[in-house]
Amino acid sequence: MHLKTENSLQQKIFLAPRRQLFLALLNLPYIDLNGLIKEQVEQNPCLDYEAGWKNLPLKSDIPDTNFYMDYLVQQLHLSTDSDRLIEAGEYVIENLETDGYLRKSASEIASEGGYTEKDIEKAAGLLHALEPAGIGTGNLRECFLAQIERYFPEDKLLHSIVYSHWESLIKKNYRKISDETGVPVSDISKSVSHIKKLAVAPLAGFFKKNRVFIIPEGKIEKEGESLKVSVEEKILPFLRINDLHERYSGNPLISSRERKYIEKKIKQARVLIEVLHERHKFLTEVFQEVADCQKAFLLGGNLVPLREREIAAKKNVSVSTVSRAVNRKYIDTPKGLMKIKDFFSAEVGGHSLSKHFIIDKMKEIIAGEKEALSDMQIVKRLSEHNVKISVRTVNKYRHHEGIFNSYLRR
Repeated sequence: MHLKTENSLQQKIFLAPRRQLFLALLNLPYIDLNGLIKEQVEQNPCLDYEAGWKNLPLKSDIPDTNFYMDYLVQQLHLSTDSDRLIEAGEYVIENLETDGYLRKSASEIASEGGYTEKDIEKAAGLLHALEPAGIGTGNLRECFLAQIERYFPEDKLLHSIVYSHWESLIKKNYRKISDETGVPVSDISKSVSHIKKLAVAPLAGFFKKNRVFIIPEGKIEKEGESLKVSVEEKILPFLRINDLHERYSGNPLISSRERKYIEKKIKQARVLIEVLHERHKFLTEVFQEVADCQKAFLLGGNLVPLREREIAAKKNVSVSTVSRAVNRKYIDTPKGLMKIKDFFSAEVGGHSLSKHFIIDKMKEIIAGEKEALSDMQIVKRLSEHNVKISVRTVNKYRHHEGIFNSYLRR
């Protein structure tokens, strides 16, 4: 079931217009991009690909128990161009339980994050369309209904049983369901057997919490008094249009239908290769801007305040486009392997503070609390130390550190 949903996402990506294809490929780190390209090669006989990363050493591996968050954010960015909804959606994702359920109400999330309830409801609606089916639902019944609608849309009986006869279903009282619906018990039993194929939680078994291997996108090197960024191209040198099929399309003996099919596949292959070139060029430009802005830090100094919107303004693109470019990507630097997002920092009290400082200060506040503090109260305490961040950021750091919410800390 899960493999099917991943393939479904890949098909949606490649059926999208050229701009959407660019944004989709831009959003993927290399190791995911490589998998997606191999999937396309399997579907397009006019493409040849000898994966270039086979002999590359894996730079590093890290435990990433929050990988599902990145996966959902990746899909979220593909589902809307609204920066406001993307921001609200990311906050909703951060409020998901580790099993994928959303047990907080929209009003509670809105008040904690400083959003309107309408924004949160719209963002939650976007989540419901993501993979895996059931993500962001509030309970087992809603989770089952979401999966039935996605995977068994033709089984109206099963949907009716879960929607209208839930209490009888969980008690396995099929006779009562039969009496109320007029459907034979044997048909009900057959339909209910599909439930065994459903996940009991949106993220149950969807991700293996193993170590995540990293292949950096490129490197930053000192060159004289400046820094030079190079994005290593590990796909394009090994991806090409199949010459045999291209020549075959000009054969006067083939049928019109065959010619149209081959020409269509060749066109798709060319667009894919062109978009990969665009991705490579854009990543190089964005990473170079980041390196130039953080030159002092890379040469031994401190981070300077830098926001994604500043890079977006320089490149004349939306913030969400820059966010896609830096999403889950790493780069080799004079300071070692770094996540691109770690180059961005907020200005606090006239200084640029790292998230590590803020997390330590947050932990200090929580450790000293006499009564469990809400995220909003933690924000207020942090402001007393000239650390001004949003409730959303506190929520994100708390989840990252495995710290329970105020209700569970009581």
